[in-house]
Amino acid sequence: MVVGNLGADCASTLAAIGFDVAGWDRSEKTIDRVACFAGEAARNAFLERTDILVCMLPLTPETKGILNEDLFDRLPDGAAVISVARGQHLVDEDLLAALDCGKMCGATLDVFHTEPLPHYYPFWNTQKSW
Repeated sequence: MVVGNLGADCASTLAAIGFDVAGWDRSEKTIDRVACFAGEAARNAFLERTDILVCMLPLTPETKGILNEDLFDRLPDGAAVISVARGQHLVDEDLLAALDCGKMCGATLDVFHTEPLPHYYPFWNTQKSW
């Protein structure tokens, strides 16, 4: 879980129902039953333990394109991503490549760069799902 304000509530709820939840933010946070990681120095440790990454970050210049090849490479093989924040967080081509090569097992996307998602867009044709 990438923890912004909304993410903190989601992380708390998931932890309360028994999920092993970790969160990362640029600044220190304390969330009951959630392993919290802060700052760039802790980002890789957070990603390396994350099987399902949930992005609920606000869109800022720092978070635009944050869901990219570098981030996907740092996740465990077979990880998945859920993005419910902004389409501009995701580098579409990087996710498609990670799915195609098997690095990622799936993705659930609620937001896109263009909405509604055009019928010809590659996300409609990918075979990966979970």
